[in-house]
Amino acid sequence: MSGEQLDNEATILIADDFDEWRLQVRKMLHKHPEWKVVGEACDGRDAVEKASQLQPHVAILDISMPGLNGIEAARLIRQRCPLTRIVFLTQQADEEVIEAARAAGGSGYVLKTNSASDLTRAIAAALQSAPAAPFLMGLLGSFR
Repeated sequence: MSGEQLDNEATILIADDFDEWRLQVRKMLHKHPEWKVVGEACDGRDAVEKASQLQPHVAILDISMPGLNGIEAARLIRQRCPLTRIVFLTQQADEEVIEAARAAGGSGYVLKTNSASDLTRAIAAALQSAPAAPFLMGLLGSFR
């Protein structure tokens, strides 16, 4: 992971095309001193570029982003940063989208309508799980 990491903090990248969502996620993550937001991206291409540069432990991706959607961005991030876990934070509740997110290498899936504690649990689970054993949380609850 990131060579600049200090004090065993888990590093996190947030990617969402809405500034307000990124701000809210950043505020929520700030309550966890063991996690550090190292970057933000406003679209999928920016997310891939920043993940490649920063090598975060976790990338939180929206699915509906301009230019390159979150699922395609996740595929590229997993290719370039195989140790980075992907947690999707989205409004997309469709089972086909959830399956596509899992197939793209997602370690977590949280709906934006869920509570902040669901996102923190998904991040914590992603940080603890092996790449071959993804954890997904959404409308259907958590499952492996």
